[in-house]
Amino acid sequence: MGVKTSMAYRYCYNCGGKLERSSPNLLICKRCDFHFYINPKPANALILENEKGEILLLKRKKQPKKGYWDLPGGFVDLGENIEESVEREIKEELGIHLKEFKYLGSYLDKYFYQGMNFPTLCFVFYGKLRNVQIASSHEEFSQIAFFPPNKIPFEKIAFNCLKEAIKEYVKKV
Repeated sequence: MGVKTSMAYRYCYNCGGKLERSSPNLLICKRCDFHFYINPKPANALILENEKGEILLLKRKKQPKKGYWDLPGGFVDLGENIEESVEREIKEELGIHLKEFKYLGSYLDKYFYQGMNFPTLCFVFYGKLRNVQIASSHEEFSQIAFFPPNKIPFEKIAFNCLKEAIKEYVKKV
């Protein structure tokens, strides 16, 4: 845990008392004994490959990491499992229904947002795009592009977990 993450949780959600660190991932309220665990937020990402073997990347329009390349995906919503969250994110971001994808792996990272580093656990999947029309605009992305595996701009990929996942995927194919 980075300092920003642990320092962000100062007061008890139950009574407003001061939280004190008991262990690296546990804060305890000395007033009401509420236990607050610092757990990662579940997220998803999908590596999509077209018929030419190119990988789809989206350029972020907003912070965090504005102007960097990203994979389609996002955070898991309450009441959905990881597969449902992938399907929802792909529909929201690309305007397509994709039900066939495979699991690649899970990756730890941090998501810096509004002055805090949130720990994340990103579940990355991969799939193929065949004869589908992708939505050309979205409020979160300024550009959509396909890159051959040997021309992926790794220095401009938004999050370390996605760099790791794409590198692992490229080795496998």
